[in-house]
Amino acid sequence: MMWKNMGICLLAAATLAAATMGSAAPAQNRNRWDTFSETWVATDGLKRELPTSATVGAPRAKKQIAIFYFLWLGEHAYSGPHDISKILKQDPTALSKPQSTLWGPEGAFHFWAEPRFGYYNTDDLWVIKKHAQMLADAGVDLILMDNTNNVTYTKYYMAVLKGFSEVRAMGGKTPQVAFICPFGDPTYSVTQMWENLYSKGLYKDLWYQLDGKPLILADLDAVNIGFGNDSRNQSELLTSGMTLGQSFVSTVPFEAVSVYAPTWGTKKSGFTMKLFRGAQVGTPLAQRKCTNVLDNEMVQLPLSTALPAGEYTVQISNPVGTIGWWGHTDDVYKDGQALMNGKPTTGDRVFRVVPKSSDGLKIRNFFTARKPMPGYFTGPSGPNQWGWLEISPQHVFKNAKGQSEMVCVGIAQNAADGKLDAMTNPRSLGRSYQKGTLPKDASKAAYGLNFTEQWNRALKLDPQFVFVTGWNEWIAQRFTTSNGTVMFVDQFDMEHSRDIEPMKGGFGDDYYYQFVNYARQFKGARPIPVAGKTKAISLKAGFAQWNDVKPEFRDDIGDVSHREHPGYDKFKIYKNETGRNDIVTAKLSRDAQNLSFYVRCQQPISSPVGALRWMQLYLDVDKKHTNGWNGYDYRLNGLVLNDAAGPYIVLERSLGGWKWKAVSKVRFTLSGKELMVQIPRIVLGLSSSDKDLSVDFKWVDNALKTGDILELLEDGDTAPNARFNYRYHVK
Repeated sequence: MMWKNMGICLLAAATLAAATMGSAAPAQNRNRWDTFSETWVATDGLKRELPTSATVGAPRAKKQIAIFYFLWLGEHAYSGPHDISKILKQDPTALSKPQSTLWGPEGAFHFWAEPRFGYYNTDDLWVIKKHAQMLADAGVDLILMDNTNNVTYTKYYMAVLKGFSEVRAMGGKTPQVAFICPFGDPTYSVTQMWENLYSKGLYKDLWYQLDGKPLILADLDAVNIGFGNDSRNQSELLTSGMTLGQSFVSTVPFEAVSVYAPTWGTKKSGFTMKLFRGAQVGTPLAQRKCTNVLDNEMVQLPLSTALPAGEYTVQISNPVGTIGWWGHTDDVYKDGQALMNGKPTTGDRVFRVVPKSSDGLKIRNFFTARKPMPGYFTGPSGPNQWGWLEISPQHVFKNAKGQSEMVCVGIAQNAADGKLDAMTNPRSLGRSYQKGTLPKDASKAAYGLNFTEQWNRALKLDPQFVFVTGWNEWIAQRFTTSNGTVMFVDQFDMEHSRDIEPMKGGFGDDYYYQFVNYARQFKGARPIPVAGKTKAISLKAGFAQWNDVKPEFRDDIGDVSHREHPGYDKFKIYKNETGRNDIVTAKLSRDAQNLSFYVRCQQPISSPVGALRWMQLYLDVDKKHTNGWNGYDYRLNGLVLNDAAGPYIVLERSLGGWKWKAVSKVRFTLSGKELMVQIPRIVLGLSSSDKDLSVDFKWVDNALKTGDILELLEDGDTAPNARFNYRYHVK
């Protein structure tokens, strides 16, 4: 988030300042190509193994995960990219040198580190599609795109929607989408998105639905559409037997009127709201008993039919609890008058009138709204609110029915000493914060101790939604404090940052798999499919013999697109043309002598002649992740050779790390889109017995040049994606 527009009093630019469960969307991507990603297994770089259905249980259909998705990479790129980690590596004392030429200009955005996909712009479709794949694989149902800065980033959210739509057009899966709007007045953000997206019905299949309507995180009652008075400098308490009113003139037909009501932090407050023609006499034209009014809520009286132009008075009476009406002591509205007990009084009250021609009521009726709350400490002030980031222990946010709807889970929090603060404060609550204790150093930053504590709280509270912050924020503005030091508020370094998206170096993809771990604990998972009956496969018998082999392991369709897009501030053109064979399905069959492997691609498989890293197969046969290369004991090395008997691929055994030794020739059959290979059990050190037979495997094409497993995020195609493996096991 942009520091200067957060809508809560935190820091000035240069100094520290001295504040029944709702019906969710239907199962995402229904009828699409289901890869069963929650049945995939993986062990991350910290040797943490993902749980499976055996430990997390069956899927919990009503549990949903949302993640904060940022849109601003590129929008504010006027210099750079400036990388804090590289600046501090070059000069560890640079924070005390705001005039150092290593820094970008005052107010310029700086990356806290380099993302794995480079210093990209948010409209890079290749990156967007990678995000869609990774988030869907993790079990994310909804991305909440950032509009909190009153900058709508239309170009960028349209690119995200386009990328997600293209993934779905290929049969792939993506999360649904919604927006989180400014915490204060969301008028500009909401009306711009209404005009450019929602009113036109664009990408409608991607909109997340809650209670039958598109979800939006915005205080829609604060949307200033129409006319009235917004100026205020005092509030008037409504007491028993009193009436407060405001007269006004409408020159056009109108369909609603609203008043701005303080409750001074109390709950279960309300009043009766009435509308009269002319003065406060006679029968009201409309009235509403308003209950459970939130503090500083713009309370609306909608009209069943529009009223014509003329003079009117809106009135509140019959208070319940502590409630009042905001106003101004000066005469700020020229066509009306504040009233008390039916008599004129000084100044004017805050009110809004919605003309019939306005989209105001359409917008309010179109969405299911949840008011976003900015604070990290206090939790909700009423129902139908969502937080976005809190310190532990987090609160539960409830809906209007009193049901536990949402809990925040954060990676880290820019808070220190019980108040909001900058991430450059060494006491801020970074990635290693837990149990009220700050780390002595940053050595545990990769382990996500803060994340773990927050997730454990969420699992205990067990809401319908968990809202995670965040995925891809990456940047923060540079400021200078009154003490003459460099300051970054929302992001600073690996410890004091809150991105899950993989980075270059540092924690790599560890947070991604930690996220998958807890997503499965929260949502459950389908069981890993059990191997079918034994069946001998002949390399000469054709591919029809594979038709009844079960299970079928699946990979994403259409995920070998090429990349060519400018980076941040036109830093460089990012290119990646390694996508070659789009792997779609895989199978494994066994008999007493052999393990036979089958793979099918979306298009005919490329020629192996002269190719490097062609259709490699990686095998973990002992389930010991400390053995081999990232747990893989054997691989088909992807280099096709020939001898008198014909073409073969070399099977290699890992000597530990990225060192391999040839152990056997493996024959194969290739035809069109299909490939099968056969490996004797004895060569893999496996007996002829099916007892405890369990093999983890993956297919890789045109990746892994250097032995960096994170290349699988970027290059060629891998089935299944990234570090994930298929597990073939016999019951």
